[in-house]
Amino acid sequence: MGSERYNENIKLHDNKISKFSMQNGQCEISKVFLKEGTREIHHKNPKALGGSDSFTNIISWLNSKVHKLIHVTDQQLIEKYFNEVKAMSKEKEDKLIKRINKYREKAKLKPISLLNV
Repeated sequence: MGSERYNENIKLHDNKISKFSMQNGQCEISKVFLKEGTREIHHKNPKALGGSDSFTNIISWLNSKVHKLIHVTDQQLIEKYFNEVKAMSKEKEDKLIKRINKYREKAKLKPISLLNV
């Protein structure tokens, strides 16, 4: 078990637990409590593009619908996911959109607006 891969997994899980604890178990954007199977980690630099699971590269835990909404570009899917996120969150629409767009901007994606959803 002393392999490098094993140590990476321990660090990854430690980083995930730390972020989850820092967020009080809530989605960073919707503020909904994150249940098992409905949460995903959002990375600053995506792993597919060489990003790591380091603490500094893990931005936050997000509800899986919110995470999809950050990355999706199809307008119909944006509307679908936004309506689902809006229905589960007690946050106001403008706050949700502002938070979502902060992440979309970092991903170099077009912001969403109330006019489009």
